[in-house]
Amino acid sequence: PIPGEQQKKTFFFLSYEGFRNHTAASNQYITPTTTQLGGDLTGIAGQIYNPYSGQAFMCDPSGNPTAEVNKTQQPGTPCNKIPSTMIDQNMVNYATKLFPAPNVVGSSFNGLDTTKNITRQDEGGVRLDHQFSQHDYVWARYTSFRQPVSGSGGFIGLLHEQVTNGYNIGANYTHLFSGSTLAEFHFGRNSVNINQGSHFANAAPSFGTEVGFSPNFAGNFRNGVVMIPDVVIQGYIGNPNPSAHGAAQVDNTHVSDIWEYGGDFTKTIGRHTFKAGANFASNNANALYLNSNVQFAAANTSDPVLGGGNALASFLLGIPTSAGRRNVIETEHGGWVDGFYGMDQWKVTSKLSVNLGLRYDLTLIGIYGDNKNANNFVGDMNFRDGTYILARNAPSCAQTNAAPCIPGGTLPAHVIVTPLGGTAIYHTDKSNIQPRIGVAYQLFPNTVLRAGYGRFYDNWAAITQTAQNYEGTWPSLDQLGASNMNAVGAAPTRTVEDPFALGTGSPVTGPTPFNQSTWFADPYLKRPYAPTT
Repeated sequence: PIPGEQQKKTFFFLSYEGFRNHTAASNQYITPTTTQLGGDLTGIAGQIYNPYSGQAFMCDPSGNPTAEVNKTQQPGTPCNKIPSTMIDQNMVNYATKLFPAPNVVGSSFNGLDTTKNITRQDEGGVRLDHQFSQHDYVWARYTSFRQPVSGSGGFIGLLHEQVTNGYNIGANYTHLFSGSTLAEFHFGRNSVNINQGSHFANAAPSFGTEVGFSPNFAGNFRNGVVMIPDVVIQGYIGNPNPSAHGAAQVDNTHVSDIWEYGGDFTKTIGRHTFKAGANFASNNANALYLNSNVQFAAANTSDPVLGGGNALASFLLGIPTSAGRRNVIETEHGGWVDGFYGMDQWKVTSKLSVNLGLRYDLTLIGIYGDNKNANNFVGDMNFRDGTYILARNAPSCAQTNAAPCIPGGTLPAHVIVTPLGGTAIYHTDKSNIQPRIGVAYQLFPNTVLRAGYGRFYDNWAAITQTAQNYEGTWPSLDQLGASNMNAVGAAPTRTVEDPFALGTGSPVTGPTPFNQSTWFADPYLKRPYAPTT
């Protein structure tokens, strides 16, 4: 309590909590050896095959790779050695600069990263309670936290840093009109940010283009950012999910952005206690997400029938199996979760009570993108009728000569502009009506029978994620993804340096949205519900 005249009417509370943790990582991996980077993969399990000829790699009687012409070797004895003239020296330079040397012997893994993971968490809060009179009471609370974490990104030399911080505000005012009438009003604010990124300790971001990656793959990101693409050699080294938030080079996410307002009213009349209320809560999120990555798999140096192959061999040849690039600034607006209810607690007799209620919730999925950031030139698939829905139409490529644009200035067949206003694509589900009924009957002094039914909707789960599912899609080139880029059994056509064939000039939108490898969501998405008894 605060001393003075307000003693017993005003209470003040402060709190602080801290946490510290230093723990060594124990990440195991297989890093390429100097011999392997020279093309000698002797000792690996299985045969590796030349994807350009479909034949096993060949060696002469001396054990050296036979000569190759147009990537086809002279006859010899099958071996696991790649001619030096077929090795992608850009990838060798990448590995030499960024992958750590082996530091473990006598194990199936030859690398161990024990970089210290450091976590510091601080949380504090303050609360004030005050009773103005017998009829008026208010409380307010503020809580905030900050948690920086630094440590390993998966192997020696790759570091990851993350700062999570946020705050929460709550306030409530209660007014008692009489012994039978009560009103309550509340306000809330919740904000949480997660800013994280991975980087190499011994190379500047510009090394990405210096080592040979296309500037439209390793550079030309928003705000002038350049980066070193993540390279994953499956089964060897690298984050197996390089496009995940924890692996991104730049990931600044405002994961929670909620303003909440509401109130409740209670009135008792005879045997009835009536209650009604409403709650309005915004629900949006924003992020800057920049990432580029490429993966190598054994399949691209295997035989379609005989198998074999090795991801490291695919890496040395510069033949990727999948790649991704995200250059998105995610913005959402207009997202709300609103609810209304009314109920009657009816004391029918001294033994019988009946509760009758009705709740209605309205979820407005946030609208993705805005004109200011020009990130709303995107679209979503409607698999109900096979159409592709544009949030905003783009100008002709003949006018801009750069994405986002529409090739020829005319929308392809089965591509439409959203019929909804404000670039919205998701249709609002207005059917979330939830009846509630409960009955309690005192059968004996120590026995009560109860029964009830209610329908409950989930109006929060995955809403902000769903709103951004179609980020960076056609006609934008802000989010690109591809898997099985080079078909097994056919000559490779995609290179690691420019996996999306973006070139060095201003990339132009492709002719159709129907060959994308990305995320979508049902534009008529409904909220899940559970009937309970």
